[in-house]
Amino acid sequence: MKTLVCITAQVRNGNLTWPTFKKHVVDALGADLALCIGDSRPRTLGQLIEGGTADETSGYFTEAKHIWRFDEPTDWSEAYDLMSKDWRMFASIPGGWLGPAKLPVRHGNSGGIVLFFRWFLLQKLIEKNLLEEYDQIIVTRSDYFWVKDHPALDLDRAWIPNGELHCGVCDRHIVVPSKMASEFLGIGGSISAEQYRPMINFYNELNAKGFRGDWVLNSESYHWFRFLNAGLEKKLGFFPQKMYTVSIAPPGSVEPVIVRYDNEKNESEKDGGELITWPYTLDHRYMTQGMFTGRVLSIKE
Repeated sequence: MKTLVCITAQVRNGNLTWPTFKKHVVDALGADLALCIGDSRPRTLGQLIEGGTADETSGYFTEAKHIWRFDEPTDWSEAYDLMSKDWRMFASIPGGWLGPAKLPVRHGNSGGIVLFFRWFLLQKLIEKNLLEEYDQIIVTRSDYFWVKDHPALDLDRAWIPNGELHCGVCDRHIVVPSKMASEFLGIGGSISAEQYRPMINFYNELNAKGFRGDWVLNSESYHWFRFLNAGLEKKLGFFPQKMYTVSIAPPGSVEPVIVRYDNEKNESEKDGGELITWPYTLDHRYMTQGMFTGRVLSIKE
């Protein structure tokens, strides 16, 4: 099986995480690497950090077989217009799923960047005929610190880590058979008016369950809504965490690495773990560190 691993949006903490990524992902799977990222100006949550240039000295850049860039706009609404002609009719629905768009309604966070770069990656894969060259596409991020080998996963379904659900499904990593790439990576480009009423209903259902706040409709819950709306839940599988997100500690810190989520680290360090396929249920009320991180549970037939 031929696999292409794609880092999207930006390369963060590259020199810190590259050795673990190379060992446990690229080498373990015998995969090629692609970067589908913004320009070389440093950013956080999609907003430009004045001065300097992003560090592009890590192995992510030197070992990448493909590098595709998107010139990031000041207002992400401009990028979304390239992705979809109908997205603006949804802009009044609160939540970070469209962040950091400013118009027609300002949205916080950066959920829309995840949506956009998956769509932009799909355009590049189609343009370069890479969906014919590769059997499987892995879309992930560079601030994962890998502690175990990425599992070899079948081509019968798309796969997502079992963890960090946040009222939806994890949006940080997805393994997609090339034959399903348009379904799972292209949802930003298939936003349509027919989804408006179901999305309002989905939002209201989350609120009725007590999941309130700006994060109610975030990137994770929006992806889950779209998968449900398209009838893709039976084409999803979940695998145990093998990695956790990190950042570089400030100068003078005792430890050089900041672990973003202790629970994510604890889960990734466990041995074994279950591959879960349909039928399953999502327990969105499962809490760690005071957050509804959620978990996927198998339903035994």
